[in-house]
Amino acid sequence: MICSLSQIVQIAKKMGPARVAVVVASEPDVLASLREAETMGLAEPILIGDPARIEAIAESVGYSISRTSLVAVRSEEEAISKA
Repeated sequence: MICSLSQIVQIAKKMGPARVAVVVASEPDVLASLREAETMGLAEPILIGDPARIEAIAESVGYSISRTSLVAVRSEEEAISKA
C-alpha cells in the first residue's frame, strides 16, 4: 500500500520520465515545477509557445532548457493545435 508522496515518487522514477507537453509554456511556476520534475527524472517536457518568452522565463527560475524540446508557435491557437 502506498502511504506517502515519497513512495509515489519512487514508483514513478522506476517507470521512467513521462513526456509532458505544456501549451503556452510561459508561466514561472509551471517552468519551475517542470525543472524539478525533470531533475528528479519524472518528466521529459515538451514546451510549446514563444521561444524567446519561454527562454526568458525559464532563465528567471533557473531552468536550463537547452536539452528540452521546444515547439515554436506564433499564437495560443497555434500552440493548442500543436499539442
